[in-house]
Amino acid sequence: MINANEGILVPLIVFSSFVIALGMLLFYQYAKKRAFLGLIEKAIKTREDLTPDVIKAIAGQLYASNRDLRRGLFALLLGLAICGFSVAVDFPHRGNIDLNDALYGIALFPLLSGIGYLLLHLFEKQ
Repeated sequence: MINANEGILVPLIVFSSFVIALGMLLFYQYAKKRAFLGLIEKAIKTREDLTPDVIKAIAGQLYASNRDLRRGLFALLLGLAICGFSVAVDFPHRGNIDLNDALYGIALFPLLSGIGYLLLHLFEKQ
């Protein structure tokens, strides 16, 4: 028999792993931007010839122009994966909230953000 405390551990571990992974991704992006700005600052201090073309070339490596398309597709696939998981696994509800409905609600966040990123990508091209 599953204890009430044991029943909450699995969702707690799963969702906290999502939060940790997102935090690591955000920290990586922050460190990358900080390294870029540190490189520019170092070049300015040493009085190196730093033309706008050089800055654009370096920034082009760090900040891809198709970033919105990749983020949008990833978010859409994540949302569809959550929906597919909810469809494939039929969670019984014992008078409580139906977990399938909750997963559909959770899946709305990456689905809508994916659509938003794809729209940003389309508007950027125009």
